[in-house]
Amino acid sequence: MSQSHISQFSDNYSSSVVEDAPLDHLSFLPSDSAQSVNPDVLYGQNSASMPDLTFVRAPFAAPPPEILQRVGLPRKQNYVLWTDMVNDEFVAWWLKTEYGSRMNRNIFESKRQAECWQHFNQVAAIQDGNPKAHLSSQQTAFSHEAWVERIITFITSLQLPFQLVEHPQFRALIEMARLAPSLPEIPSSDTVRRRLHELVMERQQSLLQKLPTGGKLSIALDCWTSPFRQAFMAVTGYFIDQDWNYREILLGFEPLHGTHTGINLGTVLFQLFQKHQIEGRVLTVTTDNASNNSTLVESIKDSLQALMMM
Repeated sequence: MSQSHISQFSDNYSSSVVEDAPLDHLSFLPSDSAQSVNPDVLYGQNSASMPDLTFVRAPFAAPPPEILQRVGLPRKQNYVLWTDMVNDEFVAWWLKTEYGSRMNRNIFESKRQAECWQHFNQVAAIQDGNPKAHLSSQQTAFSHEAWVERIITFITSLQLPFQLVEHPQFRALIEMARLAPSLPEIPSSDTVRRRLHELVMERQQSLLQKLPTGGKLSIALDCWTSPFRQAFMAVTGYFIDQDWNYREILLGFEPLHGTHTGINLGTVLFQLFQKHQIEGRVLTVTTDNASNNSTLVESIKDSLQALMMM
């Protein structure tokens, strides 16, 4: 995390949590109490006068007992939370840390009168006991009124239709969250994008497997341009499976670049056929009456014939 990000920690002492990167316990580093070295003596001609450099091992940080709660940044939790209920266990552990052994007294029971401290908890770094202030995550008590207000805020902020709350998929989402043993983690936008791509590929392959052996499918395609001037070609396949069920599959929603000539469109379409390995299983291609579509179909025929001759 860069120091430009706003951390959930607030500094209670000399350094902030944002600056507190985990350090390796390097036994060869001298401590603050190690003997200072005079460069003239160290690099002088008289080697017998060189001082005896003492390398001090950093004190071992005892792991906190399980009763103490760990807090901190996601997936790290490098800090231990102090509360009145676990004061004895916390102090007993903290006095054995590097900072605690220096202080040699309990500094966590002191009461702070400023109102701002109501939003912070006292914590100590697991590594060395460095005391910090941790922004408390105070959660609002659940009530039906607060729940409805939160839904209204969600809908109005994203300009979604009010009927969203009645959609079966929205209700299924809430029901699945209720089944989780703990509060489920909300995935990032990158995770949703990647998983959506994977799901589309999985569903396409699963549906194409229902195409009977020796069977063919019909293709329909259409090109259109978005309000942002980005052109796309939607390609849909249709077939009857071995149980005589009608099947539809979106084979691709391909972005188009360059001029929309029949040859260019045919190249995009043929590459899509190769991607799904259906080059020899196309029965018909249905398009609108645009003039470039005739060239597109001829381009596909030429590509298929060239493939068969290889």
